[in-house]
Amino acid sequence: MIKEQLLQDLKTAMREKDTLRRDMLQISRAAILQTEKDTLTELDEAGVIALIAKEVKKREELLADLENSGRQDIIDRTNAEIAVFKAYLPEQMDETQVEEIVRKAIAATGAVSARDMGMVMKAVIPEIAGRADNKLVNQVVRRLLA
Repeated sequence: MIKEQLLQDLKTAMREKDTLRRDMLQISRAAILQTEKDTLTELDEAGVIALIAKEVKKREELLADLENSGRQDIIDRTNAEIAVFKAYLPEQMDETQVEEIVRKAIAATGAVSARDMGMVMKAVIPEIAGRADNKLVNQVVRRLLA
């Protein structure tokens, strides 16, 4: 399970004095523990993946803001942070794989127009969770239902 892997990798990073990796693993473990405390439930694999994906997304948005700042040191560190988090995410799906799943969901739900988008998204998201950006899924569903 990813939670145990995060803990083991955190211990290794501390032993090896890899501060960047240690810090990112502590951030992810803290987010997991806080979410579990807030919801009074133990996160499953999908929940942990969603939290890690959220951390990646935050940093990718930060990168977009930093592009014109001229601060290459911060950009490099942010890219390194993203790389640490992405190591714990499942392999990301490309647009053709997402489109295939969306087409199956459209056929299964009988969706015919953009009004049925919510129904399709509800069927697709659990299957894709953590393996593709929801923004990409949304674009594919809109395109296929247009």
